[in-house]
Amino acid sequence: IDVEGDSISVTSADAGTSLAIRALAGQLTLGTGDAGTTTTLTKQGAAGELQATTLTSVGDATIDSSTDARLGTISGANVAVTAAEEVTGIGAGARADLTANGAGNDVTVDAGTLALLDDVSAPDGVTVTAGTIDIDTVSAGGALALTADSGDIDLASGTAGTTADIDSFADATVTSLTSGGNLTVTAMLV
Repeated sequence: IDVEGDSISVTSADAGTSLAIRALAGQLTLGTGDAGTTTTLTKQGAAGELQATTLTSVGDATIDSSTDARLGTISGANVAVTAAEEVTGIGAGARADLTANGAGNDVTVDAGTLALLDDVSAPDGVTVTAGTIDIDTVSAGGALALTADSGDIDLASGTAGTTADIDSFADATVTSLTSGGNLTVTAMLV
């Protein structure tokens, strides 16, 4: 399934192979999406945001928004989310759930201002980069890397199979973190 338009709203999409949705100038909304192979959601332009409530992709799930990415439950082989502004859940204060499936696969989040996440898990690495990071639970079979380049990091619970690197421009609040290798926490303000 391949959909393109200025603004797009899809209630449900079930693709036997790939799913690709591109909003060229405005809002991109996906209710439920299933893909037999890869999924690509792309929102361009300054108006609107990208919203995806439930997405299940057998292959890689790639989400790219020129503004915000508001996400419910997203799973794929590898999961990569990029947003110029926020990556959060849908609704005020809501958090996104991101899951990578399959050996050696990763979750990667790159948000301009805020990453507000609930459960994040990957068989291999989890990498989150944002202005400010707030995560309830993260589980990485391999390396865990959280980098807040302009604000705080808040992590309630985390595990890393190998190394864990927490690097905050301001405060770092880590309630529980277990690492199978080296664990580094860096905070400019304490």
